Amino acid sequence: MANLQKFPEDYPAAATRHWRDAELLWSHQRQENADQLYGIAAECAVKAALSSLPGYSAQACLHDKYKLHIDKLWDQVHVHNMQKSFPGLSALLRLDPPPFGDWTIGQRYAADACLARDAVEAHRKAARRLLGAALISEERTR
Repeated sequence: MANLQKFPEDYPAAATRHWRDAELLWSHQRQENADQLYGIAAECAVKAALSSLPGYSAQACLHDKYKLHIDKLWDQVHVHNMQKSFPGLSALLRLDPPPFGDWTIGQRYAADACLARDAVEAHRKAARRLLGAALISEERTR
């Protein structure tokens, strides 16, 4: 039987871990899996900010409404609610088109060489910016 233990949500640590793993994969030309992790790192960065704000979480858990992948989460965030605490993140979340609008968790089932390098580079850049805007320290992402 699978271990269904509930782990505490630690979005900053998860964002850092996924970012580092994405960078490792990127450095070994494994861009499809790197891209997946850039999207998940970005998602965790946004969730790290949300979980620190009133109205987005309860009892140290993010509300289910926000437990979405980055391509869907992007449109669920009310940027005006985070303007004061995370002005940089608020500005990034206003980008149109959203930088992860072409990213999907379903890409994990695709064949190698299915993604253009420039698309992955755009996701990499956007993830880095989101981690910084969510105040996830640069030291953690090295």
